[in-house]
Amino acid sequence: MNRIAEKGIGEVADQTGLAVALVDSDGQTVGVANNNSICESLQASRVHRAGCAEFCGRAFQLAQSNSAEFSYECHVGLSCVAVPLDTSARPLVAIVGRAFRSAEKYYAATSRLLSGEWNDIPEESLLANVLVSGSSLNFDRALAKVGAIEFSEGEGPESGEAIAPEDVAVSINPELSEFESDSRVWQSFLSLLFESPYLDACRTIIGFLKDHYGLKNIAWLERRNGHFETLMTAGDFRDEEIGLRIKSNDRRLFDAVRDTAALEVPIQDSRGESSVATLFPMTIGGEMRGIVAVTDRFHSPMLIKRVAKFSQTAATEIEILRLRDEVQRRGRLARAVEQFNRSLDEFDSEAFWSDILSISAELMQSERASLLVFDEPSREFTVAAAIGVDAALLRTDPFIGSRIAGRVAESEEPIVTADIAKLGLSEIAARKYKTRSFISLPFRISASRVGILNMSDRVDGSQYLRRDLELLSALVPQFSVLIDRATLISRAGEYQQLSVTDPLTGLLNRRYLKERLEEEVKRTRRSGDPMSFMMIDVDDFKSYNDTFGHTEGDKALQIVARCLKESLRGADVAVRYGGEEFSILLPSTNLEVTLTVAERIRARVESTEFPNRKVTVSIGIAGFGDEIKSADQLIDAADFALYAAKGAGRNAIRISKGERGI
Repeated sequence: MNRIAEKGIGEVADQTGLAVALVDSDGQTVGVANNNSICESLQASRVHRAGCAEFCGRAFQLAQSNSAEFSYECHVGLSCVAVPLDTSARPLVAIVGRAFRSAEKYYAATSRLLSGEWNDIPEESLLANVLVSGSSLNFDRALAKVGAIEFSEGEGPESGEAIAPEDVAVSINPELSEFESDSRVWQSFLSLLFESPYLDACRTIIGFLKDHYGLKNIAWLERRNGHFETLMTAGDFRDEEIGLRIKSNDRRLFDAVRDTAALEVPIQDSRGESSVATLFPMTIGGEMRGIVAVTDRFHSPMLIKRVAKFSQTAATEIEILRLRDEVQRRGRLARAVEQFNRSLDEFDSEAFWSDILSISAELMQSERASLLVFDEPSREFTVAAAIGVDAALLRTDPFIGSRIAGRVAESEEPIVTADIAKLGLSEIAARKYKTRSFISLPFRISASRVGILNMSDRVDGSQYLRRDLELLSALVPQFSVLIDRATLISRAGEYQQLSVTDPLTGLLNRRYLKERLEEEVKRTRRSGDPMSFMMIDVDDFKSYNDTFGHTEGDKALQIVARCLKESLRGADVAVRYGGEEFSILLPSTNLEVTLTVAERIRARVESTEFPNRKVTVSIGIAGFGDEIKSADQLIDAADFALYAAKGAGRNAIRISKGERGI
């Protein structure tokens, strides 16, 4: 594509924020401006480009055959319009858009990324330039501008020239209502947020509400675990936790959205002072994701409606940024888990506490961190590892454990605070922390030992939030794996006698599972995290042994065990339960994710080449919950589901709905 043609579509893309691509009769892209990074990544992938060919690859034929614009939504959920171009050389079609028209579409695409469907593409590449346009106005402007591009005589855009059109006028009703006038300001403001990190965008919106509508005291609440919890505040509530916790399915919130109004509720701040907050819900596709809470007194009902309308308008943009942030957070966690897995492969019993701490500190971007171990029989703390300016001093601190760690060890409840001074621990200030935000996370090491993980002094100076605590907590199952390995090595003689490792497959055995499962049940009861369990049986294994002999049967079991190892995540515990039966413990994992893991195992075994004949497995799944409250019940439920999978014809998966239900 020549320089002037490139300038023509480039100007259209710059002015509308959409992608513009030129394709020829062979379906080949001969020029593109502002391409959506998802399109660019998938089209460059040998695995995924076929899906793109079904849509953008056929755009030329569809547009030319209709001799008119042709609108379509591709397999990713991107809205596109194919426009035939009047050129004097070869025929061309412009594809305009490649943008998500709603947060729901973007959410669906993000879910595919989180599920691992695109795990062969770096997430940084996929998310580098995601295009979103909730307004048809941008599409109308882009189509008008592209249609006005004039290609010069010659060989088309590869050697000829294209003249970019002047700005194409878009008619706007001069009699704007108050909402419509606001809407123009909102769209201009919100369009500036797409490059911002999620939390920065939330702060920017709070600032906009303060400046544009003269509001002073604002809180941003985020939906978490079925409730809305304070994410950040401004005004009189700066660095304060608002005493507001409301269920996300509260019908009154949806009524407020329907009426473009708000909901007033009584609140109490951390100082015990009572007031009234006006809540402005933010809803995406019928699902409420956030709330703007304001404690200013509104003197105008119209102002309430304007703020309510703005909150709904901003909901789509802010949800897109939240989803992007979630993908990035999951990516950081995945990399941390990968590092833990490398630590397991390169295990050093002298340095494993340091490994735990350094990986956790990197995930949390902490300049200061410590890992303390509390021994209940001796009632003493020891510093297992420390990072930061006072790491050496911390090891000799006579007051270690008498402050935050002691409180956390006693309650076994984590602490995350924006201001450590508000915990009533004045002596902490002597350590000259850069920031006042702090995380302290307890985790169980054994029946009589608790570990305390402390994080402070975030690199960028921002405060830690509950969402950071949730991310750090996701590593706790990894700690257990690493600590168990350390225990096994340090007590090698004892465990050799107990034989916790199955000699044939190299997996852990049933004896180990019994102890570990009891510990995980106790931890899950305390934390409320999900936990799942699988029972796996090799189909028709008796006939395999009878036909090919026990030696060949042992080889088949070894291959199945290898398939399990290759299919599992770092925290999952694979066990040879006995004979041709295997089991897998999945800490902090719900049934939906467990089903994905189970299908990966089933498919891997089925596609693996065995020496004598095809081998398959049947899998039963159970989850710890209301009806399943003990380790024995969990095993029985998974075993019952396994028999249901066998009864369904084998090479199948079934999920238990209770101890004796499928």
